Amino acid sequence: MVVCREDKLNGNQLFELQKTVYTYDAKNNIAEMSITFKDHINTNDPPQVLTFTYGDRFSALDLGIEGGALEGFISYGFSSPNNLLGMDNPDIPQSISYSYEFDNNSKPVKAVETDLLTNEKINISYYYQ
Repeated sequence: MVVCREDKLNGNQLFELQKTVYTYDAKNNIAEMSITFKDHINTNDPPQVLTFTYGDRFSALDLGIEGGALEGFISYGFSSPNNLLGMDNPDIPQSISYSYEFDNNSKPVKAVETDLLTNEKINISYYYQ
């Protein structure tokens, strides 16, 4: 996914403001995201690399590649067919784990997101119609 912008400092040329490259595992889950940000055409910062791990159960909502394009890296938990177990971003640093309760159809009904660096927890509930 590429987001472009005009560089007013360099003759109003278009440049890649943000570029995200996705790597998928054998089950079509996003295994890695490499995100490059630029302030202007001449910026060459190293990419921010996020890695993901998954379980064998269903994701609460699999939006596929379109889900990632709609919300960028914010939607990483909803752009894969399997349940997300962890996300690691050493650049910030950030490391998050997910634990779940499942219904009889192997769909998650509750989850706990845990920040492994601060131990902050967020409770998540899923509802299906």
